[in-house]
Amino acid sequence: MLLGLILTAFIASWLPFFVMYVLGAFGYEAPELVFKFFFWLGYCNSGINPVIYTVFNREFKRALCRQLRKQQRYLLSLREHFL
Repeated sequence: MLLGLILTAFIASWLPFFVMYVLGAFGYEAPELVFKFFFWLGYCNSGINPVIYTVFNREFKRALCRQLRKQQRYLLSLREHFL
């Protein structure tokens, strides 16, 4: 299920850009604003992946929580040391 979500997000994010790119090879020029939107939509895929992993993968969630707790303890120890 997780792999399917990652793949779907990738395709939904990058397909419009590559369709525009291929159409451009055949002489169709999309408005610059549309081209830029599809270009940045593809890059948004990189921001979507961590959200998908966090929401749908229990093991990733646990590891992330462990790391955040370690970081919190470390910051609290620094705070106590310097105060």
